[in-house]
Amino acid sequence: IHAEYMGADASMRYIVGGLRGGQELCSRVKHHYLVLPKAHMSGARELKPDHIKMVRKMYALAQDVLKFHWGTLTESRIGFKWYAFEGVEHLHMHAIAPVSDLSFIHEMMFSPDSFVFKTADWVLSHLENISS
Repeated sequence: IHAEYMGADASMRYIVGGLRGGQELCSRVKHHYLVLPKAHMSGARELKPDHIKMVRKMYALAQDVLKFHWGTLTESRIGFKWYAFEGVEHLHMHAIAPVSDLSFIHEMMFSPDSFVFKTADWVLSHLENISS
């Protein structure tokens, strides 16, 4: 997926098919981007096996955006918050780099495959296991 870069002065600047991506405006790290579908979904726990293709596209866009701005996927983390309840009730994938810049609290919030955050790889594996 090659995202069309729309500029650096607003939040949602990448548009690919039914996805949008852009910079998280309240971030604690240099590179923190969000990718979300245009169609409304409450959160990652709502995902079903039918959404695997969409999640893969979201993941590819998140990787493209990080590569464009960070230059690499080294020291990055891509995934979803996995709360029992959603603070922001619209599905969105986080793409973060460098993870070494995360504060202690944010490292806990975005810790891979923790109780509250799941990597994109974990979510895809989870959805594939449900479907088989």
